[in-house]
Amino acid sequence: MQKILIWSLTNIKSLLSNRLFYIVSISMLLLCSAISSIKPTVNNDTVAVFISKNKAEMSSLIDALKNDREVMIYDDEEMMKQDVYDGKVIIAYSIHADAYDYIVLKEDRNIVDVYVSPGYLYGEVDKERFYNAWLYYCSNTLISDEADNVFSESDDNLKDDLIRRKDGYLSGESLFDINIIEEEKPLNASSSATDPIRSVIAFSVFITIFILYGHSYSGQGFSIDRCMPLKSRTIYRFVESMSQGIIIGVIGLICLFVFSSYANLKDIFQMIFFVLICVLWTLIMGALIRKEDTYTAVCPVIITLQLILCPVIIDLNNYMPLIGYLRYLFPVTYFLSL
Repeated sequence: MQKILIWSLTNIKSLLSNRLFYIVSISMLLLCSAISSIKPTVNNDTVAVFISKNKAEMSSLIDALKNDREVMIYDDEEMMKQDVYDGKVIIAYSIHADAYDYIVLKEDRNIVDVYVSPGYLYGEVDKERFYNAWLYYCSNTLISDEADNVFSESDDNLKDDLIRRKDGYLSGESLFDINIIEEEKPLNASSSATDPIRSVIAFSVFITIFILYGHSYSGQGFSIDRCMPLKSRTIYRFVESMSQGIIIGVIGLICLFVFSSYANLKDIFQMIFFVLICVLWTLIMGALIRKEDTYTAVCPVIITLQLILCPVIIDLNNYMPLIGYLRYLFPVTYFLSL
């Protein structure tokens, strides 16, 4: 026991004199700080609209664009574009035509310009929403304008009834008998999806343990354990990686509790479990890879595979169920999925 304690203290001292430890720690601190400082500036359900003509006649278009979302009407197009640029508005429609232009004059170009904030991912979805709202608005206008000609009489009740029936056809299922069967598929939402800080910490802890273990191939610390018997050498390397992993894990926990709103006491036990998995996984890889060149070449491959397969940026298991099994071959998964 005394020998293990001495090994642990020696390796912790060695870690504290290693530049990699400070590079990883400072990088983790800065990344977590940057992520935590990112705040949403606008409600994603808010839509900005600028109408250049016949604004009073487009109430049905505005109603259709709402669709349970707030609509902000701008009188100044440049101000609206500036708000999009500043991130105050995520998506904005600048409408240049009305139903008369579209139906009578057959103008189907330059009806609308759509402005989105950088990084907004739902532009195509909102484009389809505008198509639906525009056709809804035009159909209401067409019914109101042509009802007199078709029925040879002016009757507001008739127009209202036609519009109600049209709305019923568009929103209901009376035209077709459609049965929608939804296959149940559990979405394994990872904690990193709601808290990317965990992803940064998990990767930092794993990379530190994995790279520091690789130093044994380059001669750093190798002279100490190469003269040991196999059993003692294995125990020494486990103690070395575990003691170093605990230190970087403590730094990770500090970042987690300082910058993440999802941190709780359970994360302490999860971190200990995660460090243990990383150490055991690294020892197994070290036993399989015995050459420095091979270990160095495999390192970026392993990091890339974990970025793709583990639920770091996106959980691909929702799209490719096989990945749900493959990702458990890598240690980062166990911290992000717990």
